[in-house]
Amino acid sequence: MVFDWASLPLLEPYKNNQKKSSEVADKIGKAIKEADIFVLISDPEGTDMFVELGMAIIYAGSNKKMRIYAIGKDNKRSLMCLHPKIIHLDNLEELFEKERPEILDKIRQNYEKSER
Repeated sequence: MVFDWASLPLLEPYKNNQKKSSEVADKIGKAIKEADIFVLISDPEGTDMFVELGMAIIYAGSNKKMRIYAIGKDNKRSLMCLHPKIIHLDNLEELFEKERPEILDKIRQNYEKSER
């Protein structure tokens, strides 16, 4: 993870918090540029995620190691979600299977222990 979304202050309405919103937008853009993996968790109503996705697609052109994933049932809801650089998956489990199976194994082991 390159950006901690949970740490953001409430900025909406953005037009009333333009300076802070601008600073956060800049930080997010820089974080996306440095990412090895960009994950869009699809949503039937989200909007900013498409701006961020567009940034990831552009940055992936120069950052050949960056992989872009669109996750979930709405992962093909826009034109840019169908860009050839994007890998479509149904859920986060599939992402961990592809990228970090050792973490997924640990999660499964902990889950099994908690079920006992």
